Amino acid sequence: MNYVVVSAPYPLNVHVALALTLAGLALAACSTAETADIDQVSPTLETLWTAGQPVGIAFSTIRKGAVDADRFYAIRERVGDGRALVAYDRRDGAEAWRQTVVGPCTVVPAGDVVYCPGDYLYALDARTGRVLWRHGTGRAEDSFQLVDADADAARVYGGVAGAADGTGRVVAVDARTGELVWERTFEGPGWKGIRMAAATLAPDGDDLFVSFSGEYAPPAIYSAAAVAALDPATGTERWRVVDGGPETDREGSALAFSGDLVLYTDSGGQEVVAVSRRARAVAWRAPYTPGSFSINAAPVVAGGRVYYTDTLGGVFAVDAATGRRAWAVERPGGFFTQLACGGLLYADDQRGALFDLGTGRHLGPLLADDEAIPGQAASADGVLYLSASSGVHAFACTG
Repeated sequence: MNYVVVSAPYPLNVHVALALTLAGLALAACSTAETADIDQVSPTLETLWTAGQPVGIAFSTIRKGAVDADRFYAIRERVGDGRALVAYDRRDGAEAWRQTVVGPCTVVPAGDVVYCPGDYLYALDARTGRVLWRHGTGRAEDSFQLVDADADAARVYGGVAGAADGTGRVVAVDARTGELVWERTFEGPGWKGIRMAAATLAPDGDDLFVSFSGEYAPPAIYSAAAVAALDPATGTERWRVVDGGPETDREGSALAFSGDLVLYTDSGGQEVVAVSRRARAVAWRAPYTPGSFSINAAPVVAGGRVYYTDTLGGVFAVDAATGRRAWAVERPGGFFTQLACGGLLYADDQRGALFDLGTGRHLGPLLADDEAIPGQAASADGVLYLSASSGVHAFACTG
């Protein structure tokens, strides 16, 4: 694939920014069924616009942004001005609004409302950013931080992450008022604590899937990964699949879906796991680099394949139905999340890496500036949106 990098004629006002990033990790060997061509070529995206930002932090430790029909949402922090959820116009990157929030969040757009589950669960007007309601106590044991949430027309579903006291639960909040509708905690034989990862509606809306880990010796020593299907209206548990036991180190993550399958990355087991809704059992497992881990990142499903990366530089594609490996590559450093856009796979290392979805061929870094650190990213309608320390960017994925 050969593309020309073209900048759209928007005025740029790019400022130098500070950024948080995780330390680079050493390259490790990666077992493969088929190793793809990894010759580097020039980046293959058309730059649609770049919007400069005041000096601040792009929150590279929170990798998941969000989009709706009109805007791209990302968490940013300005020096002396605090942390905020910022909405950018998808057409030109203009800042539509900025709303101060307590704690970072993974954003959930839902029609004319945007939900931001952080220290509190916020409901914001999507047009203005005005706070409509706020749910929660702000205490650590009641925090929604970094737990994937979801919403439908009636309710917002969020996981309470779990604190040192072992608490961990999922709640449903009325989408109009912010009042608690139901709350559910989880127990298992020998569990001393719960770590929540995600509360995600199935694509058909029939089940609310909750991903969590049951700990036998908190914190984070000997655990089992669990996926539970709940009734969205009542919180009643319909069924559960538990992977692991008192002598394992398993960990659930954010969720993805492919037909009958519910997918998550298990950083303890160092594999992607597919759970069948019909069979209510693990359907397949696909490994990644030994010694690696992930940070609550869901795998990506596109074109009948599942794509995922790891923190030791492995990039993988497997068949969605069987888990059989299609290709794998190794890169220096490591990745913490991934998303598909057009025919490309984006993975967030120091500058953002691009790969061909079909072959795994490495297409080069996304950001030309060596000092630019990627933050939150999202894709929609063939466009990749990225909040970075160099500003906020939109790229056309025309491959």
